[in-house]
Amino acid sequence: MQLRYNEQNPARGSIPCGYGETWDAFPAGQNNQLLVSMAQDGMAVPPGLQWRFLTLADIPTRVVAESAAYTATASDQTILATAGATGWALTLPLAASVPIGFELVAKQIDSGVGTVTLTASGSDKIDGAATYVINSQYMFVRLISDGSANWYVTGAGTA
Repeated sequence: MQLRYNEQNPARGSIPCGYGETWDAFPAGQNNQLLVSMAQDGMAVPPGLQWRFLTLADIPTRVVAESAAYTATASDQTILATAGATGWALTLPLAASVPIGFELVAKQIDSGVGTVTLTASGSDKIDGAATYVINSQYMFVRLISDGSANWYVTGAGTA
C-alpha cells in the first residue's frame, strides 16, 4: 500500500486500493493510522459522514498466484509463487514505471525443488544484482523501488 502525495495539499494523499477505487487519506491518530474517506467514484462526502480510521492492515492489496513465467505490473503487490519441479522467472516492472516507494512482495508457497528467480527489467538492479532467487517453501522477499533504476530488498526470510 502506498499513500500517494498530493501536491496541492501536502497533508493529504490518496490510496489506490486495488479495485479501481482511490481513497482520500490524511495521516492522523497513532500507530500508523490514516483517516480515510470511503467515497467511491469521486462522489462528494459530507464531512464526518463516511470517514474512519484505518491501519495499514485494513487496506486491501492485490494478491496474485502464479506458477509459470510472469511479469509483475504496477498493480501487483503480493505474488504467491508455486515453483514446481523446474522453477521459473518472475520479471519485475521497470523501477522507473512505478512510484518511488512502491513495494512488491514475492513468496514461494510450495515445496517444489524449482526456484523462482526474480529478474530485474532492462538495466535495473535488485540490490546491485540482475536477479534474486527464492528457493524454498515459505521463503519471501520484500522489494521497494527507488522510482528510477533500482529495487532494494527491505525484508527476506521465511514466514
